[in-house]
Amino acid sequence: MNTSIAKKQSAPASLLAWDVALSAPVLWKHLRETEPWVAAELENLRREIPIPPTNNTFETERLFRPSGHFRAFYIRGPGDSVLAIKGGDLRCADQQAFLHVMHERPFERYQRHSVLNALEYFLIQERKIPGALTLAEGLSEAQRAAEVQSGFLAKFGELGGLPVPLLVIRWSPEVEAEFRARLLPLLSGFSLEIAQGELEGGLACYVYWFPKAPFPRVSHFAGALAMESSRTSTAGFQQNTRLIYDTLKHEVAPEWVLDSWLKLVAKLMLLGYFPSDAQHFKNGQCIEPQNVLVNGTFADVDSVTPMRDLAGDREFYTGFLCMLNLLVNTVRVFLIAENNGATSQPSPFPPQFQRPDFMEMLLVIHVWERMKTHLLEVRKGFPVTLDPRLEELVSSNLSFQVLFDKILYAIYYAGPQLPESIRPMLGITAAYNHVGDTDGATRKAP
Repeated sequence: MNTSIAKKQSAPASLLAWDVALSAPVLWKHLRETEPWVAAELENLRREIPIPPTNNTFETERLFRPSGHFRAFYIRGPGDSVLAIKGGDLRCADQQAFLHVMHERPFERYQRHSVLNALEYFLIQERKIPGALTLAEGLSEAQRAAEVQSGFLAKFGELGGLPVPLLVIRWSPEVEAEFRARLLPLLSGFSLEIAQGELEGGLACYVYWFPKAPFPRVSHFAGALAMESSRTSTAGFQQNTRLIYDTLKHEVAPEWVLDSWLKLVAKLMLLGYFPSDAQHFKNGQCIEPQNVLVNGTFADVDSVTPMRDLAGDREFYTGFLCMLNLLVNTVRVFLIAENNGATSQPSPFPPQFQRPDFMEMLLVIHVWERMKTHLLEVRKGFPVTLDPRLEELVSSNLSFQVLFDKILYAIYYAGPQLPESIRPMLGITAAYNHVGDTDGATRKAP
């Protein structure tokens, strides 16, 4: 083990960047009363963040990391709940080996055609530092989670099935320098520039409480089930669909799982949030398969978006449709186990049956109807004023007037809203519309 790394185990209070006891005292009071074991653990974590034995999967009496959890490991609680430590792997003795593996591995979603390795993908596509967490990212997650969970507590008297933020600790300049020395030599060009820029703001460790075990996620569950159904399928059939059915029905309780997700989304909407963000398309959303758990919880709140922050009707209805699209895809991955939600989805029907395909039609209907049911049921016990556009969607049963005059008008018919002063600029994007006449002669500028 690298002793120079092992010596840097302490995280003194001066490095604390965010503390639930100071920034969200009501939330901390509730958690301390309902989960008293957390207080003692948090006191220890304020003084020292443990070093995991490896960047790989591991399990000890106190700590563990499940398969596929590359940026977080966990402290066991006395029951189902855990403390998550995200961005705490910088001092692992074998993190250099982990980064090398990421460097040599083509990104799995485009493995046959990829020119990017996994390190480059996360930097270029998501602007995230592989194997680490930036201070800005940690603070953003903690602040949004505190806002959302405080809303759950105030309105419903209980926490939602989401992370509860506890600490954000900034790593010392020495730890950051050692990480830079491991990562940057593996990069070049554009990805190197991105990494250098993202690292300027500092690196951090984010500690949060999670109400249930952090596994299995839908992507891991469906991926494993898809592989087993393919392995055991009868000759001439792609999948053993009876295996998928029996696994879901007898081992998972799929109705409870789906209702838990949809009730959690309904509560988020009653609090004035969408769980997804249309502008977050390059980053993971909290209702995508990699962040949704089979125990009914969501592992991330980074994409949760306040409806109040959406500029107008177009943005609101786009946010609503984005949420519905992502939820239906996650439910499909869970119930059909065609893939793990990351690889391309097969086309199950001949071309003459256009999108949406039969599975999508069924699941959109189910998801929307159940979500409406949960919205109305929860609101009976906890009266809230819905956003008027959401109220109209629910109470009208999506009438033609709402569909045509509200949603379609906002996202399609209204067209560009341009003040008169900029109309002379409308032709600026037409520069390449006509390169030449049909006879090949170059068109002259007017």
